[in-house]
Amino acid sequence: MGAIVSFQQLDAWKEAHSLVLKVYQVTQAFPRHEQFGLVSQMRRAAVSVPANIAEDSSGAGLARKSAFAGNPIPDNDVAQDLSCADNLGTG
Repeated sequence: MGAIVSFQQLDAWKEAHSLVLKVYQVTQAFPRHEQFGLVSQMRRAAVSVPANIAEDSSGAGLARKSAFAGNPIPDNDVAQDLSCADNLGTG
């Protein structure tokens, strides 16, 4: 396998992204009264996994810790969220 140039090539991100899609599908069947409780919590927890993988893969974690980072930090979090939305048919 060649060099990884995008977080979307990481097996861990692919698995985490699949988890997000599954959680959204499963939670659609939850009772309406859970919309702002369990459904919201499960979805936020699921989305945070691939978001953290995307953020860490960009080097943003290290760059944010350094006051001398001269390059802009790529926003992989947004790209990851858009990818999820697109796969869910909401993007």
